[in-house]
Amino acid sequence: MARSNIWHIKTRKPGETEFKSVEAQHRSREPQQGEVIEVAVGAKLIRAKIVHLHRSLSGSTGTFEIDAEQIEDRGKRPGHREADEDDF
Repeated sequence: MARSNIWHIKTRKPGETEFKSVEAQHRSREPQQGEVIEVAVGAKLIRAKIVHLHRSLSGSTGTFEIDAEQIEDRGKRPGHREADEDDF
C-alpha cells in the first residue's frame, strides 16, 4: 500500500523573515531538502525552494511541515525561451 503524505507548505519572499502558510498538498512521495516545488499563492502559481522540512510519520501517513523560499522567475515560465530568427 502506498504511503499518503500531506505537505503543509509555508513560503516567504526573498528578504522577508517570516514564513506564511499558503497551501496543503497531498502527495504520494516525500519532499526533499533543496527541491524546487510549485505552490499556489492566492490565484498565482509560484516556484519555491525547500529550505527546511520537518516530518512526522504515523502508520501509512506522513505529515511534512515545509518552509520554502520563493524563487523570482522574472516573469518567465519554466521552459520559456526567447524567440530567435529561426522562429519567424
